[in-house]
Amino acid sequence: MQKIGSVIFSELPPTYQDQFLSGNVEKDTQFYPFQPAEGTAGSAFARLLFYGIPTVGILYLIPNYLLPNRERLNEQVSELVAPQWQGATLALLFSIGLSLLVWMLWQTWRAWRNLRVQQKIKPPSPQGDGIFGILIDSENFVVRHGDPFAEFEYAFIPQESIIQSFTSSMRFRHQAEKVSRFIDVVRIRFANHEKITEELVFKEEFALTAEELHQIINDWHQV
Repeated sequence: MQKIGSVIFSELPPTYQDQFLSGNVEKDTQFYPFQPAEGTAGSAFARLLFYGIPTVGILYLIPNYLLPNRERLNEQVSELVAPQWQGATLALLFSIGLSLLVWMLWQTWRAWRNLRVQQKIKPPSPQGDGIFGILIDSENFVVRHGDPFAEFEYAFIPQESIIQSFTSSMRFRHQAEKVSRFIDVVRIRFANHEKITEELVFKEEFALTAEELHQIINDWHQV
């Protein structure tokens, strides 16, 4: 029985696997390419260097300088801070340093993730190439998302299983711009084989606005 909703690549019907891998979309199938919103590969690489180099430096300093010289550091703190505040000061410095390290590691990982996604996504070529995006034919709505760390990477939703599609606002942090804002998303509700209602959320990452994708799904669903 074909799984409905979020799936892994091997759970997609072979015909869709072939289209995604070869880039040869069937004649009557609509294709909307995945377009990551996190800037360009160049900006992703720059962010990786910006956060990665200081993070490596901090990780080098901890075992090679801070730990071997911790007694000397304690003496320096005792020279600057009153005895009753020395413990609290050391705890505060440790907390700040640990928080900074965790934040730098997180930002480095985010930059590396974005760079990997940017390298993974390639525009289709006339010779045939792997593609990422949405395929819509007369029967199914099929997704190959370009971000393996997203809520889902692949999805298979038959037309007959869709209950409704609608747009809504969702708070989203744009890593390239370093801001959080509300964006429009498309929510597709569908029934699985057990008749249980599930939902998948689509951001504006498929060469379409949320309203355009919503209209395409509604028109297709009502055919």
